[in-house]
Amino acid sequence: MGKCSIETISKIILITINVIFIAIGFVIAAFGIVVASGSNIFGGYIEPLFRDAGGSESVGSFFLYVAISAAVLGSLILVIASVGACGACCNKKCLLYSYVAAMVVILVIEIASVVVCVLKWDWVESQLKSALQISINDQYAGSSATDPISVAWNYAFVTFHCCGVYNSTDLSSAKKWNSTNKIPDTCCIVTGNFPDQSGPTDPSCPNKPTTGNSHAHKGCYESILDLILQYNDYIIGISAAIAALQIFTLVAAIVIARTRNKIRPT
Repeated sequence: MGKCSIETISKIILITINVIFIAIGFVIAAFGIVVASGSNIFGGYIEPLFRDAGGSESVGSFFLYVAISAAVLGSLILVIASVGACGACCNKKCLLYSYVAAMVVILVIEIASVVVCVLKWDWVESQLKSALQISINDQYAGSSATDPISVAWNYAFVTFHCCGVYNSTDLSSAKKWNSTNKIPDTCCIVTGNFPDQSGPTDPSCPNKPTTGNSHAHKGCYESILDLILQYNDYIIGISAAIAALQIFTLVAAIVIARTRNKIRPT
C-alpha cells in the first residue's frame, strides 16, 4: 500500500509539473522564434540597434544565437515534458527512463549556459557598449531622421528617458547629425510617447540642457539595464523554482519506473 501511494503521488507530481513545463516550453520557444525572426518587439523601433549592433557582427550574432537557443530549448522542453507526462499516464518504463536521461541533459545544459553567460558577460557588455557607440558615431542623424538606427535611438531616448550610450557627450561624435544644438529634441524632457511626443517642455533645452529640462546626464545603456534589474529578484526566483520542479520530476519519474511490480512491462 505504501509503495502504491508513493507511486500515485509521484504520478500526480510528474503529470502536473510536466503540464506546466509544456506551457513554459511553448512560451520560451515562441519568444525565441519571435526574436530570431525580427518581429516587432518594442513597436519595431529598437530592434535595429540589436540586429545591426553598430556593424559588430559578433554582438549581433550573439543575440541571434541566444534567440535560436531559446527556440530550440523551448521546443526540447515541450517535447520532453510531453514524453514524461505520457510515460506517467501510460506506465511506460522506456518513456520514463528516456525522460530521466533527457532531463539530466537539460539540467547540465542549463547549468553550463549560466556559467558561460556569467563568464562571458563582461565581454558581451563591453562589445555591446562599443557597438552602440559606433552606431551613434556612424549612423545617428538627429531627432527628425527617418532611418531605422536614428529612429531606434530616438525611441530609446524618449521611452527610457536617456541620452547617448553613457550620456549626451556621446552624440558629439555623431557624423550624420548636422546640428548646432548640444542635444537632440528627443533627449529633452517631453510629454507623450514616441513617435507622438511633444517638443521639449523647455524650448531652450536643445542648446542649454540641464538636469531639470533634459535626460542628458543619463545614458541609455544604464537606463535599460536598471529597468531589467528591477525584475532581477523575480527572474532569479522563477529560475530557482523551475530548477526545483525539474529535480522533483526527476525523482518522481525514477520512483515510478523503479516500482516495477506496479508498472506493466514495456
